[in-house]
Amino acid sequence: MNSLEIASKLNLIHEGKPFYIKDVFFDSREPIKDAMFVAIKGEKTDGHLYIKNLLDEDIAGFLVREDFDCKDVLAKGKSCLKAKDTIKALQNIASLKRENLEGVVVAVAGSAGKTTTKELIAHILPGKVHKTYKNFNSQIGLPKVVISAESDIDYLVLEMGATALKDVEKLTNIAKQHIGVISSIGEEHLESFGSIENVVKGNFEVFDSPNLISGVYPKAFHSFYKKEYGLSFCRFRDDADIKIKNVYVDEKGTHFEIMDVSFTIPVLSVGIAESVGAAVGVLSSLDIDWRELKDKFESFKGVQGRMQLIDKGFLKIVDDTYNANPASMKNAIVTLDSFKAFNKIIVLGDMLEMGAYSKALHEKVGAMLKASHIDTIYLYGKDMKYAYDVLRFSNKEVFYFENQEELSSCLVKSLKQKTDNTMLLVKGSRGMYMENVVRELVNRL
Repeated sequence: MNSLEIASKLNLIHEGKPFYIKDVFFDSREPIKDAMFVAIKGEKTDGHLYIKNLLDEDIAGFLVREDFDCKDVLAKGKSCLKAKDTIKALQNIASLKRENLEGVVVAVAGSAGKTTTKELIAHILPGKVHKTYKNFNSQIGLPKVVISAESDIDYLVLEMGATALKDVEKLTNIAKQHIGVISSIGEEHLESFGSIENVVKGNFEVFDSPNLISGVYPKAFHSFYKKEYGLSFCRFRDDADIKIKNVYVDEKGTHFEIMDVSFTIPVLSVGIAESVGAAVGVLSSLDIDWRELKDKFESFKGVQGRMQLIDKGFLKIVDDTYNANPASMKNAIVTLDSFKAFNKIIVLGDMLEMGAYSKALHEKVGAMLKASHIDTIYLYGKDMKYAYDVLRFSNKEVFYFENQEELSSCLVKSLKQKTDNTMLLVKGSRGMYMENVVRELVNRL
């Protein structure tokens, strides 16, 4: 997209020579060749302060506020687009780019499992696919993904993150997806959503696209789906359009059936069966025979930090440290609990951003653990104390820590004394840095 053309269409100020916008970036420490730097004023810093550090970099240009003086930029032979609001301008540029894309757009929202579902859909779609990468699923991340797409793609698969009502709606206004997908719905970001009812409403905004031809969603939320055509999936109910049956997990992966087709996906997660169900819904909506892609499904390896197996001989570590909320926490507990012939250990950090619901939701985690066959439980963080209080008088071996280094040291010491086959799962919210625990186990055992 040509910067002069964009300036004209969006009523932006253009200073300097025209340049082509094929990608954008926001972090001045990680410039991208031939991309445009978008200066964003945040709560902690202002991107405009770092423009001087980029004047000698091989980048295309800058998107700045109208009151920014571009004389130093122009003196270096570079150019500026000026806007009253750089985030809104970025989103509008992405909308212009979207108008020039002819491929099918699939958007995935949900409380848990949306990254895995997005990756799986992108993995199995035939043709040239552009997808959300890294964690670019936000109000600035999704526009970047759209802008960086090549015009000749067959499919654009987008992940839509949300922390409040209208977040998915804003992203939908840019993406104008043909197929909307919800991976799952549960308690998430309750501090900002305010209630589970708003979580449902917020995620269902993925079906409000003017281009929608189909929605794919968990059967449990069928009553909320008001569109003319859609497909539901479920592993509990026979009245779902896509029925998932006989799910079990072993060291080889997750095994299940969909409409009499047997799958083995090399990912240790009960939830992967529902991701496959959602992907089958997408393919069916596009009149693609998903049965012919069984081998492609079974070549999917999953996503780093999400139920990934690390084999240490007698010890199998399941790394599920990317993030946590009640829905994904339940999946982790159910998955670990389903393993046979293993000593089972779970290591859990706090679920963050639960607001006033945090105590009750962490107590619910404690109740799930109490009802499980998981032998040994390690809990870390101030809110996991509520889970500990539920478990402390149970017949399980339960440990609670306020310090992560002490947690890791205790784990390593205990595991060095074990020789029986052990399956250990580590999980917690992003801000709990539970990947550090995994790193300690891998390095010291």
